[in-house]
Amino acid sequence: MYEMSAKFAQMEFVGVPLNADALVYLAYPNNPTGTLYDDADIERVIAAASKNLVVIDEAGKIVDAARSGIR
Repeated sequence: MYEMSAKFAQMEFVGVPLNADALVYLAYPNNPTGTLYDDADIERVIAAASKNLVVIDEAGKIVDAARSGIR
């Protein structure tokens, strides 16, 4: 996904090798529903992922803050 985005923007993509068996990717808040997760739920996902990489994308929060004038 990121490689395609970089190529589309005519930018160089530099990948990083992962030393994990799996990647868990959470969009927070959920896109497109805007659902927020409880901290305990996120902690359970991280615990269940064990030695895998968990990425939490909070870009939606940044967009919402920008729209509401929060800096």
